[in-house]
Amino acid sequence: MGALLLTMLTALVAGCAALGIPVPGQVAEVAAGDAAPSVDEAPPRVPRPHVSLDADLVFNYLLADVAERRGRPDVALEAAVRVAERTRDPVMVLRAFRAAMRDGDAAAALAMADLLGEIDNDPVRVGFARVQALLAAGSAIAAREEIARLLEEHPARRERIFNNAGEVYAQQGDAELYLEHMKHLADAHPDDKHGYFALAYAANRARNYPMLGEAVVRALELDPDWEQAAIVRYAQLIQMDDRAAAREFADAFMARNPDALLLAERQARLLAASGDMEAARTRFEQILERQPDNEEILYAAALVHMQLAQWEGARALLRRHLELNPRSDETRMHLGRVAQNLEEFDEAIEWYGRVTDDALVFEAQRLVATALESSRGSEAALEHVRALVPSNLDEEVELLLTQEQILRGMNRLDEAFALIDGALSEIPDNGDLLYARALLAAELRMLPRHEEDIRRVIELEPDNAHAYNALGYTLADQTTRYEEALVLITRALELAPNDPFILDSMGWVQFRLGHLGEAEGYLRRALEIRQDAEIAAHLGEVLWTGGGREEARALWNDALAEDPDNRTLLDTLNRLDPR
Repeated sequence: MGALLLTMLTALVAGCAALGIPVPGQVAEVAAGDAAPSVDEAPPRVPRPHVSLDADLVFNYLLADVAERRGRPDVALEAAVRVAERTRDPVMVLRAFRAAMRDGDAAAALAMADLLGEIDNDPVRVGFARVQALLAAGSAIAAREEIARLLEEHPARRERIFNNAGEVYAQQGDAELYLEHMKHLADAHPDDKHGYFALAYAANRARNYPMLGEAVVRALELDPDWEQAAIVRYAQLIQMDDRAAAREFADAFMARNPDALLLAERQARLLAASGDMEAARTRFEQILERQPDNEEILYAAALVHMQLAQWEGARALLRRHLELNPRSDETRMHLGRVAQNLEEFDEAIEWYGRVTDDALVFEAQRLVATALESSRGSEAALEHVRALVPSNLDEEVELLLTQEQILRGMNRLDEAFALIDGALSEIPDNGDLLYARALLAAELRMLPRHEEDIRRVIELEPDNAHAYNALGYTLADQTTRYEEALVLITRALELAPNDPFILDSMGWVQFRLGHLGEAEGYLRRALEIRQDAEIAAHLGEVLWTGGGREEARALWNDALAEDPDNRTLLDTLNRLDPR
């Protein structure tokens, strides 16, 4: 449950103080001065003292390095401490401090933190070195008191202090044990939003989601327009699976804060991922009104337009994206797909031909074949595919399957079968090729071959829902082994409960078993998910058999208008003769 929240929390960071939550792993370097500074000040750097080198100093410096490399952390620590005490150089002191922390020597770490306090004029950095040493020593109360002291003595730096406190506690082995300490610190400053935001971060790392919710709500009470806190609250509501509340919250926040574009982007992407493409499109367009040249948003919005089959809108966005990022071959690929869907096949071929990225060239040329098939015929497509040279086994299989699909579309089933059959003699036990041969065998009424291939696919891929479905449908359609078919299709549906083609198969086997009501229910659900001529043919036959002949005729007529060459539909009409 916490992975998304943790990802969203850490993804917000652009320097720890810009968000109010530190980057994971950063506090381990707090004492080094490598942690991001607060918004209003950078940590001061301490001039390194001039130290005269002698043999003993050089020896200990090298000994620390060699001993650590050879798995002797105790020797490395002793040598590093000697160098730190001799030089009083902050860099050497921090090196010894880290060595002590790695070695679990809390006393040495605390001694180095105290030495750092004598030479470093950044009290926050020094303070958190002490905090880490105290926590390593098991002195949680003393560590909390050290943080409380820093908060009291340096009010201008509280954001940075809370940032580091949240991360230090979150990094402990059992973060839940330290959560009350973080809460104590936040409650001691009830009007400081950063304390509660740091508490939210630590609570998420501890997987204490009720406390996370309380903390981020409190942060938003203190600053209702704080976008970073709003993003965390939105993520929390999503994790609670309360999407309606999350959407209501984000919409209300965006209404008050139209420039809260980070939240808008996260909401848009989540809407798209959940299938609400219209709402995602609207939100992406709102972002583009304020950031018309945001490359990531242009690209994401284009993909949403493509999902909605809004091809012209997608093309405009992709072209703008390509202007801003002329090296993007992914964009050229999508422009080719858009042109294909607009039946502008020459333009599609041109876009695919401009792709030069080695990782995409093969797929681009395979898509050229599909465009050629639509514009110049199947022979042209076959010629193009046969001229391509695969660079690996995966590409070879892809080319074979592309040829098979073209041949099947030409109704040259025997030739397609021979192609895949020959390939399997060279590439045995390839699941994709076995599945393709099995489907061809089913169409050619070669039931033993079909069953053998599908059962082998299931052996190789026991969670392949489509394999169970293919055999189940074939048994229901071509044999009277209905009970066996029902078992197979039931398993397929368990693996993919919303697949329209598996729902269609379940409807068909129920029809063959004489269960017209159950059959109609499954087939209507399948057709709601996907408008497909074969599903319409099956549902029409169920309705026809049950007496709903007018609805069946209307359904078949609509399907025929959309897909006049569908073999299952034509076979159904020829067999039932619904004139």
